[in-house]
Parts: sequence; structure tokens; C-alpha cells
Amino acid sequence: MPSLPATTTAALLLLAASATAGGARADGVVRHPLLNSDLPILSAVEIPPGKTLVVLSGAGAPVSDLAAPARSLAAYGDTRAQTVGALTGIAGTLKGLGLTLGDVVNMTVFLVGDPAKNGRMDFDGFMQGYRQFFGGPDQPRLPTRSTVQVGGLANPGWLVEIEVTAVRPYKGIGRPTGRPCREGGPGCGAAAAGLIRRGRAGSLPSRPAFAKGQDLW
Repeated sequence: MPSLPATTTAALLLLAASATAGGARADGVVRHPLLNSDLPILSAVEIPPGKTLVVLSGAGAPVSDLAAPARSLAAYGDTRAQTVGALTGIAGTLKGLGLTLGDVVNMTVFLVGDPAKNGRMDFDGFMQGYRQFFGGPDQPRLPTRSTVQVGGLANPGWLVEIEVTAVRPYKGIGRPTGRPCREGGPGCGAAAAGLIRRGRAGSLPSRPAFAKGQDLW
């Protein structure tokens, strides 16, 4: 096998180093690490065109002690236990959508002050639970994240509620990657072309009926 010129080899090494530093992945999502910190979150994420964002509703922990009074702190556990419960539930929801926690790109965490800590949020307890799911050898990918203390949540027994956004390649109709959907063009379904025609006529396009599991947007 012929060897590459020294200039070509150097360029390839520089390209690989740049991709690693920026957190580029084969799917095109770029994850920028948080510099000068060991906190397992990202400073920023870049989502390229052609991806679908999947936004989940906020999730809390399931009841862990059936013998405890309903909707009480004792029924759901401390912040660490509730974090583990909430993220386990989120992982299950993502799995049902064909995704994993590794596809999560953004997270918002709401923590209620723990009475056992004089009303302060138990950030350390949250991090103990969080690290079981993000930044470890089994699941090294990290999201951007905001963590805030709130006065209360809808369920009075919850100390934790977590919202996440995940990303995956777009698989709908009417939007071929890299090219706009034009009437009669490749990858542009008949239903999408019909919407374009109605849009040109000046009327607001109505959502057409699709087969089960098929979506336009």
C-alpha cells in the first residue's frame, strides 16, 4: 500500500483532532465540552439540518414505598432516589420512541428544596443519581443542562422533575435531506406536493389525513 505524502497525513491528523475536540459524531451532532470543569454536562450542542428534535414532557419518580402516605416525600424517596427513578422512566420513554439516553442533547432539571437540608435543593444527591446515567463508561454522551430550585411541583411528594430533548435523523415525508421539497421532486410525497399547491393558491394548508404512524411534519 503506497504511503501518503507527509502534508496529507498531517492534514488528516489535524482534521481528526479537530473533530475530537469539538465532540463531532458520525451522525453530525457536535457536542462541545464544558471547559475547565469536571461537571458532566456540555457547554453547547450543534444540531445539523435533517434531524428531528424529540421533546419529552417533564417526568418525576414513581412511588418507591407503597406503605408510605400517598403523595408524600416518604413515598418517593430523597433527591438521589427520585433522580434515579425519573431518569429510569425517561430512558423507558425514549426506548419506546426508538431512542436512548445517549440521544439526549438538552436537559432541564427542577429541584424542590429538601426539608432535611433546611429547604435547600440537594444538588449533590441529584448529581449522584445523574452520574449513573450520563458520563460513565456505559453511556458517555452528555447533554447541555440547566438545574434550578423551585418552590414546588405538581406532585407534593416530588423533589425532582426532569425534562429532556433528544435528537434523531428525520424520517418524515416531504423533506429530503439537503434539498427543499418541490412539487413532483424526489422524496416529496403526493400529500406534501398537494400542500404546496394549496399554499401557492393563497389559502392556509389544512392537515391532510395520513395512514397510522405517518406524519408530514
